[in-house]
Amino acid sequence: GDPDTGPDGLSPDCDLFLRGEIQIDAGALDRASRLWIRLETRCGEAGLPGVAMKRSDRIDAQSLALAIVDTLPEPFLVLDDTLHLLAASRCFYEVYGEDPTTVLGRSLFELSDGQWDIPGLRQLLRAVVPEHTSLEGFEFEQDFRGLGKRTVQFNALPLREETGTSKMVLVAIKDITERRVAEQEKQRLLEHTEELL
Repeated sequence: GDPDTGPDGLSPDCDLFLRGEIQIDAGALDRASRLWIRLETRCGEAGLPGVAMKRSDRIDAQSLALAIVDTLPEPFLVLDDTLHLLAASRCFYEVYGEDPTTVLGRSLFELSDGQWDIPGLRQLLRAVVPEHTSLEGFEFEQDFRGLGKRTVQFNALPLREETGTSKMVLVAIKDITERRVAEQEKQRLLEHTEELL
């Protein structure tokens, strides 16, 4: 097999993510968002303020930003303002069994046979771009093909350009199943201890 993948075919980082050993915090999401914008708006300017980016430089910057998102060790998505997939990290494709050649440009809610189509999630994500708000800690349970029942946490930020407008959304997906199971077990043990006392 591939030396960069584990026995289940996932990269080591994706495996760590599924075991809950890689944490995505709001700071990491914000840093990734800022990096994306810097790369899109500044790449090719050679540090000269006021120099307009040539179209080819903007395309190069976008390609570089997309390549960075692709290499992130956590499931990250970049959606347009209509919540269609512009880019995703390799880990997203590996963990959720998606084929990058068939999902780009499709609505988030069509992916994985509609498993991301959660009414509350749809409503909250639709508000991110027009209202310039972030989405933090939205949790839901879903039975994912190949993974079983998982508890997933969504965090999303609008990607703001220097003008303050936003046309894209950066989404971080965190599998918190193991943490929730541990919390439930701890609660059960505490209740059992109280019964014994």
